Amino acid sequence: MPTAIPDWLAHLGAWSEFGGLLFAAFAILIAVRSVQDAKQAASASERSAAAAEETARIARVHEKYGETFVRRLLLPDEERQLRLTARPARFLAMRFAAKEAIVKAMGTGFAHGMWIRDVGVVQNSWGKPEVIYSARGERMREQLGIGEGHVTLTDEKGLVVAVAVLLRRVPA
Repeated sequence: MPTAIPDWLAHLGAWSEFGGLLFAAFAILIAVRSVQDAKQAASASERSAAAAEETARIARVHEKYGETFVRRLLLPDEERQLRLTARPARFLAMRFAAKEAIVKAMGTGFAHGMWIRDVGVVQNSWGKPEVIYSARGERMREQLGIGEGHVTLTDEKGLVVAVAVLLRRVPA
C-alpha cells in the first residue's frame, strides 16, 4: 500500500473483506467532512448522508420482477440511461443506494412526502452523477429549503456506496 495511508487504515483494509471499498468509502466521507467543516465555518448550510447496497441483492430482485421493478424504481431519465448500460444490476444498485442517501440527507427517508421515484440520479455528458427530482420531489425539496444536490458513487466486490450532500437553498 502507498506510504501516504496511515498504518491503522492500511491494517483495517488488510483484514476487511471489502478493504478497498472500505478505504474508498472512508476517503469519500473524509472529503465530505472536509467540505462540511469548511462550509460550517461560515454557516450550517448542508446535510449529508451515505447508503450502501449489495449489487447481487438488486440483481435478484431485478431478475424476479423485471420491468416492473425498473418502472417502480427509476425516473424516465434514469430508465433511458439504464437502456445504454452494459451492467444493469450495477446501474440499478447504484441508483437505489443514491436515492436512499439523498432522502436520508433530506431528512425524510422514503416517507414523509418522498417516494423512491421522487428523486433520481443521471449522468451528465462527462459521467458526473447529478441529482434530479420528480414534480412532487421538487415541491418537497423547495419546502425543505434544499438547493443544489451532489452525490458520489463507488462500488467494489459487489457493494455499492453512495454519499449525498444537499446544500441549503440560497435566497435570491
